[in-house]
Amino acid sequence: MLAPDALFAVLFENTDIYIMETKIRAIITGATGMVGEGVLHECLLHPQVEAVLVINRKPGGVAHPKLKEIIHQDFFDISSIENQLSGYNACYFCLGVSSVGMKEPEYFKLTYTLTLNIATPLSKSILV
Repeated sequence: MLAPDALFAVLFENTDIYIMETKIRAIITGATGMVGEGVLHECLLHPQVEAVLVINRKPGGVAHPKLKEIIHQDFFDISSIENQLSGYNACYFCLGVSSVGMKEPEYFKLTYTLTLNIATPLSKSILV
């Protein structure tokens, strides 16, 4: 019998279903914003989350035994912190901007391009 509060990943391969129980080690960006702050608090409270790394431009002001924080200004270049991103198996990308009053090229850069600049190195270091 599986524990009711466990988090399960279900993988479908042909017609077989495989269920794996795993602890979450999450990276969160944008944890000082409205959405990111909510994600951070939920992660810190959830028993299946064992570690949380937040990458912020400014200190978030949250202290918790599960929490580690990296202050980093340039999200377009995370090469200086890449070595601190290994050992995690999830990422909640909560950085965002409003499109109000923004030209399309700038909005594209701050949403799509920025997301890929974070996702590309993470895809090499995230545990599977």
